[in-house]
Amino acid sequence: MPKPILTNEPADEYLIRHGMPFVLRLIERARGTLIWDEQGSLDFTSGQMCATVGHNHPRIVQAIAEACEGALHLFSGMLSPPVVELSRRLASMLPP
Repeated sequence: MPKPILTNEPADEYLIRHGMPFVLRLIERARGTLIWDEQGSLDFTSGQMCATVGHNHPRIVQAIAEACEGALHLFSGMLSPPVVELSRRLASMLPP
């Protein structure tokens, strides 16, 4: 069984933290409201980006995988069909 991470190096050396310190264990995976660290310990948390649907929601993972088959990221002067479609759908929700 691996030893717990008791320091955040190299995280403390190479990453900038803007709030509280990093948790002293590395998180290996997450699903729904559960997380597992490198020792297999189980806990729960969500975080801002997955508070409503949980970690690694299957539909979001599928959408990301599908997006990776196209143009996932372009510089700001280029557009892809999903960006244009999203803008159209968002605009359709607004009043005239």
